[in-house]
Amino acid sequence: MADVIKLSSMSILKFMALLFVLLFLFLVFLWWQNKADKTQPYLPQKQVFEGINENGNYAKGSPDAKVSIYEFSDFQCPFCKQFYSEILGQLEQEYISTGKVRFVYKDFPLTNIHPLSVESAIAARCAGEQGLFWAYHNKLFENQLGISEANLKVWAKELGLNIEQFNSCYDARKYQEYVQRDLKEAKAMGLTGTPSLLINGELVKGVQPFSSIKFIIERKLNE
Repeated sequence: MADVIKLSSMSILKFMALLFVLLFLFLVFLWWQNKADKTQPYLPQKQVFEGINENGNYAKGSPDAKVSIYEFSDFQCPFCKQFYSEILGQLEQEYISTGKVRFVYKDFPLTNIHPLSVESAIAARCAGEQGLFWAYHNKLFENQLGISEANLKVWAKELGLNIEQFNSCYDARKYQEYVQRDLKEAKAMGLTGTPSLLINGELVKGVQPFSSIKFIIERKLNE
């Protein structure tokens, strides 16, 4: 009887050891798969757009750059803020300031979920009228949760804009037609969310890691 009990105990221990080994191997597999997913370069969909309208849009970088990036964005979109905070600075340092990439901002206000997205876009263009589009662009993303019609004017004053000129431009909604034109263009291309990047015409949806965007840019530079 004792031998039977001893044999049963040994069998249980062997079973538990085998179960532990299998569990360990499964966890190692999950870790490896997760690591592989993070290092896998983002491959954009085979959607290419040409002839994008730039009239009235603000750009930075050399006009002779081999790669152009169009960002369809919304100043109230949290993912666009993430792109601004985590990606744009690296793009500027490595590619835009070195003349390799030209970056163009396009308005894609999602008014159904961001009620002041059009007003923010108009305000940024009114700041652009005085040469401070990018400073105002940065101000909006850095203070995104505080966006209100009152603050749009407060921030213009803080940036040193001629406030009478800014207020006149904003109150007249002077650049609404330009904002709506960008919106129609985005919809005509079938874009559904922000940010949407077009890297030499190839669509990249959402906020991708900088390493993935860099992979695409380098491929375009070498084509």
